[in-house]
Amino acid sequence: MGFSLITKRLILEDLTPEDLHGIQCIASDPVVMKYVLIWLESDEQVFEFLKHAVEESQREPRRVYMLSARLPVLEEFVGLSFIEIDPDQKTTAEVGYVLLPAYWNRGYASEILSALLSFGFDQLSLHRVYGKNATNSILPLPVFWKNAGCITKVRSGNMSGSGTTGVRPGITVCWQGNIPLLFIELVYPR
Repeated sequence: MGFSLITKRLILEDLTPEDLHGIQCIASDPVVMKYVLIWLESDEQVFEFLKHAVEESQREPRRVYMLSARLPVLEEFVGLSFIEIDPDQKTTAEVGYVLLPAYWNRGYASEILSALLSFGFDQLSLHRVYGKNATNSILPLPVFWKNAGCITKVRSGNMSGSGTTGVRPGITVCWQGNIPLLFIELVYPR
């Protein structure tokens, strides 16, 4: 059995070859892909993405968690999520998610992000977690910003020192090629 996180309504678990069709559905939907910063333009790229995710799930020590999001009863594929630890800064990680449109506006993104952030700060002992997207793709950013409050609640009482809640959100704009990116970063002082 691979890695999994269980939320109130979802199971986040390691990607497997059975997730190929769900990833193809994401990759073939231009409405979805305008919010995604990876290029999955062919079946070969989708297959390589899945192969990479499966290989990463078997590495030790683990640095990348590429997870499917599923509804538990029918094991219905909802989307993808990830948390990836920076190889040079072991206390920093990127998080992200992408959902099929049928599951938008139902609170699943907040649920996924809350689980990933809690896992990152509490289990992986991360200090900094960030999410990014193209500036013309503002859909995921409010969800990430909203979860800054969620993590503040999770972390209150767990800090040594002054007793403040401690999570400090910030926004940065930078460029990846010709795409302007917004980063929202949550920092937990150690």
